[in-house]
Order: sequence, then C-alpha cells, then structure tokens
Amino acid sequence: MDFRCSGRLVVPSLIPALVFMAALGGCGNGVEEERVGFADQRDEELLRAAKEGRLEEIQSLLDSSANLDAKDGEGVTALMAAAFQGHVEIVEVLADSGADLDSRYRDDATALILAAENGHTHVARILVEAGADLDLRDEDGITALMWASLDGYSAIVETLIEAGADVNAKNDKGATALMGAADRGHLAIVRLLIEAGADPNSRYRNGETALEIAGFRGYGEIVDLLRSAGAR
Repeated sequence: MDFRCSGRLVVPSLIPALVFMAALGGCGNGVEEERVGFADQRDEELLRAAKEGRLEEIQSLLDSSANLDAKDGEGVTALMAAAFQGHVEIVEVLADSGADLDSRYRDDATALILAAENGHTHVARILVEAGADLDLRDEDGITALMWASLDGYSAIVETLIEAGADVNAKNDKGATALMGAADRGHLAIVRLLIEAGADPNSRYRNGETALEIAGFRGYGEIVDLLRSAGAR
C-alpha cells in the first residue's frame, strides 16, 4: 500500500528546496493493495484493519499475537497506516501495545511525519506523548514540524514546539520551518516559531531568508513580524 504519492510538487517560490509530497487527493486513494512482505496472514490483516479503521479487529488480531511492526512491501506498518488515515483510537491502541513509533516508511517518513503532513492533530499528540522522535527526517530532510508549518497546521506546530522539536532544523537544501510558513503566508505559525526561538536570519542555501521570501510573496504582516523579531 502506497501512502505517499510517487510524484512531487515543487512549491512555486524563491525556495525550490521546499519540495514536498503531492496531496493524496491528487493521486487517487493512495493505496495499492499488495500481498508482499508478510510472513503471517494476521500481519497483513492487521495492516488492512489499521488502514480501514476497524478497531475491534485490531484488538482481536493483537490478542492473537499479530506482529505490531510487520511491514508490507512498501515499508508500511499498521501504525503508519492508522496515522496517515487519522484513526485516533487505533493509533492509541497500537502505541499503547508497544508499536515502534519511529519505524520508517520507504522514503524514511515516520508515523509522526505522516500525521503532521496530513493535519491529524490528535494523532500527532498521541505519538508525541508516547515518545515518538520529534526530529526524525524523511528522505528530503523534512521533519514533522516543517511539514506542519508549511501546510498550516498550527495546532500540530504548537504541539511539536511544546514537546521540544527543533525549530531551526533545516532540510537537505537549507530550508527551515519558518521559511515554509513564511512562503505559504501562515502568520500564526510564523509567530509561534519566532516565539519558540526560530532564527529569522537563517539562510537557505542560495542565501535567502524568511524575510525575503515573505516580501516576495507580498505578506506584509509577516514581513513586519519578522522585522520586529530582528530579521534583516
């Protein structure tokens, strides 16, 4: 089952490094059913039940000793499937049962990254409270905080900041969460990041800052906020 579209979208901005996965809606339902990678049929059933939100079946399969961390041929676990779909109760049950919170999908995404990029606030909170690593990166160096900041999920941003996520982490090309929020015009998130200590003068690999990005986009309030925070 393929949870993230194979195509990429280049964010149209001054910072082409902010390359993120295409929205699920643009790639069908994002699921390719496979019978690859499972040693036990119960493991396959667990993954399918997690994806489809069947809580009672999940509990029955766990009672029958299904492997919590079994992966399909794409590297998807039951926890990733539930996090991607936003199935709060299933994520809670799997986390409480000892699922590997930081297991990686084929592109190195974790359950927390999947929850953050899809705006599943309650799922993100459960994973954070259960001890998921806040600063793990996908194959492009993008953290859960970067995803949430770019996509405008302020409640997830706040949750991650409060838990201690690195607000100055950079992706593989030097982009930060603050740059992503500034690029998309998310004023409230820019404010949250600045208040948490995000560096307003951090530079993308070509030398641009969040201030220059916001100015180019015409986001006057963000420009003013960044300047008040010491951006140059």
